[in-house]
Amino acid sequence: MRVFIVEDHALVREALAEWLNLQAEVEVVGTSESAEEAIDAVRDLRPDIVLMDIHLPGMSGIQSIQSLASKCPDAKIVLITGDTDEATLYDAINAGASGFLLKTIHPEQVLRALKDVMAGNFALDPTVVGKVARWAVLGARTTLHLGDSPLSEREREVAELAVRGFTNQQIADRLFISPETVKTHIRNISRKLGVNNKKELRAWLRGELRTPPSGS
Repeated sequence: MRVFIVEDHALVREALAEWLNLQAEVEVVGTSESAEEAIDAVRDLRPDIVLMDIHLPGMSGIQSIQSLASKCPDAKIVLITGDTDEATLYDAINAGASGFLLKTIHPEQVLRALKDVMAGNFALDPTVVGKVARWAVLGARTTLHLGDSPLSEREREVAELAVRGFTNQQIADRLFISPETVKTHIRNISRKLGVNNKKELRAWLRGELRTPPSGS
């Protein structure tokens, strides 16, 4: 498999490239320290996989996933990062990444993940599998239970992130609104659904609370 590495820390970039080149199944066709450089290089070199950090100078990893997907649709993108923030993971998956690995992963697991991606699977670091599974369950329940709710489109977006455990600040960052606006949406959501606090709100959204609590 042909791999291109995008990493702004030279030591990490060179060590990763050297180790991968020692593997019989891998050819590192190029490296870069920024997403902007990578987009042009990937278009010319046409690697099978782009192994990329998510926090880069200039264009972020999330933005570059979208740019690479449009300009180099055949390249699969695997993120490798030290960021364990749930919002980052959620955004990466939604942006179209084919894998999400943490920099604490063992090198052999990196190779296994790249093979999984080449086989058409999604590669996840073992430490974040539980988070994604929880989202899948809660997301299915949330979508089902919001079907007949009186919420606006924006309130639905806020509600679906809230039920996944995102903080107000994380919701604000993802939706490009202020934390105060998030608080206002949550108050309005609670009022419309007849719940009294965040605990009851999450229970309602998960389908665990089918009728408004008494006294509301």
